[in-house]
Amino acid sequence: MTIDLQADMDTVFLDSGFEEDIVYTPSGGSAATISAIVDRGPPIQAGRARGVDSNPNRRHEVTIYVSTTDVPTVTPNEDTVQVKARVGDSMTRTMTVRSVISSDAGCQQLALGW
Repeated sequence: MTIDLQADMDTVFLDSGFEEDIVYTPSGGSAATISAIVDRGPPIQAGRARGVDSNPNRRHEVTIYVSTTDVPTVTPNEDTVQVKARVGDSMTRTMTVRSVISSDAGCQQLALGW
């Protein structure tokens, strides 16, 4: 059996029922709705790490996993993502891609923040 990271990401991980639609806008490019796995970490103290302001005193760390087919190139601090900061939110928030945490032949893990 051959492992195909790109095919696994596109047809297994992003088609498993855990994915969410987000809007990804690359720097200087057009917005596109894509599927992503969204990992919302527990609330952390504001200012201690990258994250999303939920109020002046708390932040939520958010990372996303996207296919390299959908997002082949990332420009940290310029690309933006529209995503719900917390499960159950009715509105999306626009966040900036702060960094690429990891990347391989099929997937990129990106840290988001304000």
